[in-house]
Amino acid sequence: MSSITKFPKYNIEAASDAREEMQAEDDLRKPYYTLPVGATKLHILPPLNGQTHPWVAVSTHFAKFGQKTITIVCPRVHAKRACHVCTHIGKLAASHSSVDQDTAKELNATVGFFVNAQIIGKEEFGSKEVRLPKGVIEQLADIASPDLGNCDYTDVQAGRVLIIVKTGSGMETKYTLTMRNEPHALAKTDEDIEAILATATDLTAKCVPMADQDILDRLAGREVRRGGSTAVSAAARPAMSAPHKTPRLLDE
Repeated sequence: MSSITKFPKYNIEAASDAREEMQAEDDLRKPYYTLPVGATKLHILPPLNGQTHPWVAVSTHFAKFGQKTITIVCPRVHAKRACHVCTHIGKLAASHSSVDQDTAKELNATVGFFVNAQIIGKEEFGSKEVRLPKGVIEQLADIASPDLGNCDYTDVQAGRVLIIVKTGSGMETKYTLTMRNEPHALAKTDEDIEAILATATDLTAKCVPMADQDILDRLAGREVRRGGSTAVSAAARPAMSAPHKTPRLLDE
C-alpha cells in the first residue's frame, strides 16, 4: 500500500470555478462593472455631485470605424446643441438605400444607466461604477415609491442590499430585483464610510459631450488628445496618402 499522502483531485469543475473567479476579479478592475449572469448583491450609493437620482442616464452613439468602435456622448441630449451624428442619422434614414437605413439604426444613440455601488462580497474594491439595464432602473424607481414606504436604499448607514438576478442571454436576457428588509451600512465606522464614498466616481462627468470639432476629428479617424490636439491613428490611416481617400463616417 502506498504511503503517499492523499490529495483532493483537481477536476474540470474546480478549474472552471477558478476561471470564473479570475474573470470576476478582472471585471471588477474594469472602468465600470456589468452584471454577470446569476445574482449580484449591491448597496447603491446616494446621489452625489448634484445628481437628482442615484443613477445617471447617458445617451451614447456607437460608430464602427474599421476594427474600432467609437463612442460619442450625444450633444443634442446632454448639451442641447446640434449633434453631427444625429444629423447624419437623419440623412441616412431618409435615404432609399436599405444599407443607409440599417446604418442609421446602428448609429442611433443607446441609453446606458450608471450607479456608484458597493458590491457585497467584494467590499475591498470600495465603490464601483456599475452599469444597469433600463428594466432594473424602472424597478428601482418602484422601490422608492410611496406605496413601498419611500425606502431610501441608498442610505449609507441604514440602506438596503439589492439583489439583482440576471438570467438568459441576448434578446432573452431578464433581470429580477429584490431588496433585503434589514438595514445595511456601507461600513462599521463613519471614517470607513467616508473612505468608501471617496472612491465613488463623478457620474455626471459621463454626460459631458466632446466639443464639436473633437467629435468630427474622432469620426474622421483622428485620435483626440488632451489639450485638443489631434493626430491620425495608425489604424485609421488610409492605404493611399491622398487626403480624399481618408475614410470618414460623416461628411465634414
